[in-house]
Amino acid sequence: MDESRNKLTASIRQAAPSYVAAHLNDLPIGTIVHGRVLETQSDNIVVTLEPSGVQALVSIQQLADTRGITVAQLKDTVKIGDELDHLRVTSKDAEKYLVTASAALPQEIQVDLKAFAIGTIVNGEVIRRAGTVGSVVHIESSGSVCGMLHPTDTSDNYDVALSSESPLPPLHSMVHAMVVGINTQRHRLILSTRASRLDPSGAAKPRDPEINDLKHLKVGDKVRGFVKNIMEHGLFISIGRDLDAHVRYPARSNQVLFPISSVSFLY
Repeated sequence: MDESRNKLTASIRQAAPSYVAAHLNDLPIGTIVHGRVLETQSDNIVVTLEPSGVQALVSIQQLADTRGITVAQLKDTVKIGDELDHLRVTSKDAEKYLVTASAALPQEIQVDLKAFAIGTIVNGEVIRRAGTVGSVVHIESSGSVCGMLHPTDTSDNYDVALSSESPLPPLHSMVHAMVVGINTQRHRLILSTRASRLDPSGAAKPRDPEINDLKHLKVGDKVRGFVKNIMEHGLFISIGRDLDAHVRYPARSNQVLFPISSVSFLY
């Protein structure tokens, strides 16, 4: 409310029953964040940060400079709904519930990843599902470090998927996981919630063991996985986070055990 100018600012979004107030205190200056493009203006891109829902202004010129392209090229490539990763909070406006952010440099992001190592146990919130690739998990108390949880890394027994809509944890749920890899190119952690990873001594022998290399397989092995795509000539099944199998229809079992999505099944 601006009494000097008889001006009142209102928000339809904040009046909605589903609205949850964002807390700028959770976004200290310097935090690396990510979100989705809400609007493109003449000089800035409006981004809705995840998972906070706070809106941020990102300079188009600065983002273009960081990517090594022109402003015109950036405007042609960035669309509403696109994800923008690795943004650093530079200022906050508590009255407008708005922050400004700039594209973080690669060396700045690497500093955050150095706090983690293979075998580190982390907690985080599922903030997005990335199709058949898995779930994106925001790591708790890490600024903006995220991890990817692939369907084959969720359990030692894929039968648990039969009792739920998906093998992946629900959106906004909290997960307890181990870091099993660090993707420095994409600046993300690779996570696993398998009991055999979290508690090797107490866990039962995996019904569906990890398969992430061809050397883990031999002719005659029977394995299970999650269908990534259905084509005219057969199925593409993910049997590991970096390993797919092609199954031709004549050799395919007719029994569909569990639908993951409109094009994905568990065999």
